[in-house]
Amino acid sequence: EIPAFVATKTEEDVVEAVLQESVDTFAENETIAEKEEIIEPVFETTVVPESAEVEIAPVMTEVAVEEPKPEPEMQVIVLNVHCAGEEPFIGTKLFDSLQQNGLIYGEMNIFHRHVDLSGNGKVLFSVANMMQPGTLEHGDPAEFSTKGISFFMTLPCYGEADQNFNLMLRIAQQVADDMGGNVLDDQRNLMTPDRLASYRRQIVEFNAANA
Repeated sequence: EIPAFVATKTEEDVVEAVLQESVDTFAENETIAEKEEIIEPVFETTVVPESAEVEIAPVMTEVAVEEPKPEPEMQVIVLNVHCAGEEPFIGTKLFDSLQQNGLIYGEMNIFHRHVDLSGNGKVLFSVANMMQPGTLEHGDPAEFSTKGISFFMTLPCYGEADQNFNLMLRIAQQVADDMGGNVLDDQRNLMTPDRLASYRRQIVEFNAANA
């Protein structure tokens, strides 16, 4: 859009002079045109579209897509229950104690504690044989014996890890009492308050790192 031209007084005089000169020139040319052969000018007509359509290129917007977090590296927390002397645990009493504490014999030939005490739902923790090959497989419980068993849970796990650990610890202590054994840590040393605090700290740090 061309801005409106506002003439000052001096500029008005100049504009008037220019217009007058144009009129005089036009009059002179008209006189000459009468004497000469009139040549009709040919004008090229340029068609200007009423409204030109402007093609607008689409704007490409980059959308930041969050990559899925990698699966956390699994950790295992282990508590052992070992016989106090040379006499091993006998299957009859051992399996009865495990079952009385809500553990069910099943997959991989070991015992499991499920969310549902009937044996359905997710596994909270499991119990295996401390001795090779690690299974608690048995035909006749009276013929089965072992020096110890291992309670273990994994991180991450179903539910609240700290609550699962507390339940596993409580049952391990109960089974140890039933069998006259001792609760050991994962290095098979007697459990201490400091080692229990270390287990709990491990759970807290794992949860914080994978929140």
